[in-house]
Amino acid sequence: MNRNEIEIGLFEAILSRANNSQTLADIAIEHHNKDYEGRGTGLVKQLIEYINKNKANQSTLSVPESETPLPPEDYFLKGLDHFFKGEYKKALPPFELALRKDSPVEDSMILNKIGACHIKLGNFDEADKILTQSIEANEKYPTGYYNFGILAKKQREELLSKGKYREANKRLGFAINLFELAIEKVDKINEDNKDDKKTNNKYEAVYSHNNIATSYKDIYLYNGDEKSLLRAIERLESLIKRNPNVEDHGLTYYNLACFYSLKKDYENAFRYLESSFKADIINVPDSMNDVDLYNIKTSKFEQYRTLIKKYLEEYIETIHKNVNNLLKRREIEKIKTFAIPELENNLVNRNIVNAETYHLLGNCYALLGNRKERNKYMSLYVKHMHEKLYD
Repeated sequence: MNRNEIEIGLFEAILSRANNSQTLADIAIEHHNKDYEGRGTGLVKQLIEYINKNKANQSTLSVPESETPLPPEDYFLKGLDHFFKGEYKKALPPFELALRKDSPVEDSMILNKIGACHIKLGNFDEADKILTQSIEANEKYPTGYYNFGILAKKQREELLSKGKYREANKRLGFAINLFELAIEKVDKINEDNKDDKKTNNKYEAVYSHNNIATSYKDIYLYNGDEKSLLRAIERLESLIKRNPNVEDHGLTYYNLACFYSLKKDYENAFRYLESSFKADIINVPDSMNDVDLYNIKTSKFEQYRTLIKKYLEEYIETIHKNVNNLLKRREIEKIKTFAIPELENNLVNRNIVNAETYHLLGNCYALLGNRKERNKYMSLYVKHMHEKLYD
């Protein structure tokens, strides 16, 4: 299952509703735990399977709270719906309503998501306060430490922009400590549940390890200390050796490619870069603008171009296939929330398009009744085809 299919399935799951309120609460608790930067694909797949098996009815989560009060766990799901759509300001009210005392969802989990929203909104002081409360509510909960680590890295960037380099470096050290604590908590959970096949928190540790590694890389870029870069490489290669079958290693491979590019070890850089493309196709367009890959793009341009061309076609085809399926089923809501953003943000805005991209966008807007946008993209489609014919 590729990333786009997973995300579509995720929204289906969040917008569905089991008849049994406690069952819904259990789903919320089990599957809310998407890392701030992570994708948690293993948990998402489990949730999709649950929905497919139970054929749950569509939720009334979009009904205003004042008109139709919902159980606290439903508010939590409503907050998740907004959160995963990137609507962080809209996510805050339902998350806050879910904090009612009778909610079966733990306060630490809800507070963590509220904190993540504030990080995304740039409200760092508020995020700091909320994430502190999340950890105080449950010191065993790993994601609170993880998100606090992310916040610390964001705060470092803010301090750097103000020229406060000493304070910024201290904040980066604080972030590393928080990620280490997240790993410690995850390892404890895994140890306590080693006989439970349903427990899968390994992906969390993957993202914490990667954030520690990229922090070491940042230290290298700041002071040129190659030992820091070697520490970053060692951490991620050790992670792969310990857990070779863990999902979400696409990020690990990608970061290793960046580190080896900085080190000018081109053989390993290309080896890990291709592995990252195979593991997660989204790494293909991301690599095109990544300055950490500057060395391989300049010193080994032809090799990089050949690799990109090979996987870029697959990336475009993957998006086109998903959009075509939505158009065939005439799923209006998903065309608005998935198809058009995927085509415009991930292809058109990155200038990695072909004629079919414009054709699909024209069809999407036609189905929505937006003639102006439909005509714009159909004109681009005709122009692109004309240029291709007479090139």
